[in-house]
Amino acid sequence: MYRLTAFAGVFVALTAIGGVAGGVAAATPVGYDTCGESAYVTGLYTDLAHNNPPADRAGAVTRAQGFRDNAPAELTGDAAIEAEAETAVLGGASVDVLQNDPVIQAWGDVMDWHTGHCL
Repeated sequence: MYRLTAFAGVFVALTAIGGVAGGVAAATPVGYDTCGESAYVTGLYTDLAHNNPPADRAGAVTRAQGFRDNAPAELTGDAAIEAEAETAVLGGASVDVLQNDPVIQAWGDVMDWHTGHCL
């Protein structure tokens, strides 16, 4: 529970200063595959929830945070929540971090967006 509370506190603090869900929106890099990366982060969530982390944890963190930073406007908050939870688990936090309602809801929203826009 402590890790979940700490995660929530960090997310609230970053949101308040505009570091996660607010702030200045950057342009999506040319050639960035939003559909592919949304599929990647939702699959990463599933793998992590099943205790099956990727061999390249640093690469997974980079991709999750890249999606957070380049998510479509309607997914900004969800991408931030999902990326921060995935980053925490990849950094050694318990997979229980993935099992709280805001994270599950964010994962579902990203998956729904992918289904509606990419398939």
